[in-house]
Amino acid sequence: MIYIFDAPGSITPEEEQLLLAALPEQRLKKALAYRQRIDRLCCAAAYRLLCCGLEREYGITAFTLREGERGKPYLPEHPQIHFNLSHCREGCACILSDAPAGIDIQDRVTVSERVRREVCTDNELTKIAMSPDPEGEFFRIWTEKEAYLKMLGLGITGGLKSHDTTLLRPHIASRDFGRYTLAAAKENSAGELERLINSPVTVTA
Repeated sequence: MIYIFDAPGSITPEEEQLLLAALPEQRLKKALAYRQRIDRLCCAAAYRLLCCGLEREYGITAFTLREGERGKPYLPEHPQIHFNLSHCREGCACILSDAPAGIDIQDRVTVSERVRREVCTDNELTKIAMSPDPEGEFFRIWTEKEAYLKMLGLGITGGLKSHDTTLLRPHIASRDFGRYTLAAAKENSAGELERLINSPVTVTA
């Protein structure tokens, strides 16, 4: 399943303290490293989504969170459960899966042509130029690339421009929510991602 929380501005100071208090030490350090409150909130809320998903789908209420060599989180006591987290200033997302998976959420902001060329292949740049919504097409491509690389456990070190999204289906899917774009990737998806990304579970604070 895919879980989202997209109302970080609604979190009260009291709720913020509860979210932070529930974080394991490693995740708390990561959250507090952000200078802006909204980034700290979304980092903490992403972990809350993981907690909700694990309890809802597996009945797990206590677990250990670890990070691999390149930063991909995993559950050492439950290696059969695959998950991934992402957050931006407009919200956060979590995917839980029975196979390696990645998720990415990005604010819809204006980006320069230089950034587009750093992220996209020539084929993708052509698709953007031909799209009636070039900005939306760019963010679809960007989030799908990041979700795919996170699925592989590489993160952006895997090279955004080294993967062409036109060749990655059906392992990737994305959706434009207006304020943000959400994308997910999963091994052996067989079309499942389209259903998941169009019917995410929305969690409240």
